[in-house]
Amino acid sequence: GFSDDLDWRPMLFQDSAVAQRACALCCVLSRKAARLPCGHIVCMDCHAECVRGGSVCPLDRKMFSEEELDELNASVDYIRKCKVACTNLSSGCEFVGPAAGLLDHYKVCAFHVVPCPHCHTSVLRRSIVEHCREDCSVQPAHRRTVGEDSSTPLLDCIEKARDEVKEALSKISEDMISLQTSLNRCCENVRAESATNRQQWDALDDKYVELSSICAAGFAESREHLRKELSVQSTKLVAATKAVSLDVNCFCGPKTMHWYFEGWEDMKQQASDGRLAYFHSPIRDVYGYRISQCIELQRKNNEMCFGCSINIHPGSNDSELEWPFSMVYSIGIIHPENKSNVISCKVDASKYPKSPSLQKPIRIKNLGIGTEKLCTSEKLEKEGFVANNALHAFLQVERSSSSSLSSKCTK
Repeated sequence: GFSDDLDWRPMLFQDSAVAQRACALCCVLSRKAARLPCGHIVCMDCHAECVRGGSVCPLDRKMFSEEELDELNASVDYIRKCKVACTNLSSGCEFVGPAAGLLDHYKVCAFHVVPCPHCHTSVLRRSIVEHCREDCSVQPAHRRTVGEDSSTPLLDCIEKARDEVKEALSKISEDMISLQTSLNRCCENVRAESATNRQQWDALDDKYVELSSICAAGFAESREHLRKELSVQSTKLVAATKAVSLDVNCFCGPKTMHWYFEGWEDMKQQASDGRLAYFHSPIRDVYGYRISQCIELQRKNNEMCFGCSINIHPGSNDSELEWPFSMVYSIGIIHPENKSNVISCKVDASKYPKSPSLQKPIRIKNLGIGTEKLCTSEKLEKEGFVANNALHAFLQVERSSSSSLSSKCTK
């Protein structure tokens, strides 16, 4: 695949390195070849046949893999500049020149050889006349002349057949040269078409890369726009949710739980012995939180202090609630006869975000949070909050607001 004046021409390369690049099987020097691991060089056509035969070198029966091949390439310019000798070197021609000029030399070479028509010895074409006249081994007496009657019919037939064969071979040679020229021209056309297709493919590839970049940029822009829009809508949704939550809270009002504790005398007895007396109410569900009330009685500084608090217990839906617990709650005691008469303590839990008692409980209830001294036992009894050995305790829970006090006790 080099050019019409080089393809399928016998070459006598003077550089052994170039000659060694020829295929070890077909002896053809190709633009592309491969060196097998065994050292043999094969053209790509012979390489394909070797692969179809099981990837085995036919010269030494050694196997090879594609990863072990060493690719060899030869450019047209390089081959055209390589030094070659004339194919008539054995006849005495001393021409040595670039391969590109061999065909022109061959047309004027004076060392072409032709066979003698009588003795069939190879003789330089320029010396054929002298050879026939003086050096031919066949005696002139035995040579046949044109128009001379043949003394041997068999010899005439042989000569006729020879002439016909020579004519046929000459025609075949001309046809082969014509076919070779056509084949070379087709190869050139195929290479040109391949180059054109490659250019078109590269152009399409560049277009694909350009379109991919445009699409990626468009997708990124759309994604960013959607992200911003989603952020805006999310903010609006959160604000709307909070507004609805506040409206619902205002509509429904705070939740109030009542606990009627019976056992005041026992509680006083435990506290009088110097112990901390405390009791827990049943666990209630308040806005999803599991909460219980706790009342306690303990002697401090010669007086019996009464306190109350809340405890937060683990629940099955704790993962869906907000933590820490941040609602406002009031705990205290209601007078049994006058419901408006209360002793209470109001706590805004949002003011204590780091309190362990307000965090999400793990396995057991949290410690109580409230007040250790709501009042004294003497006050409860004197003002009639204790009736029939019982206390009326309450817990009221509402949403936190910015105006809420962190802690406020009332009578």
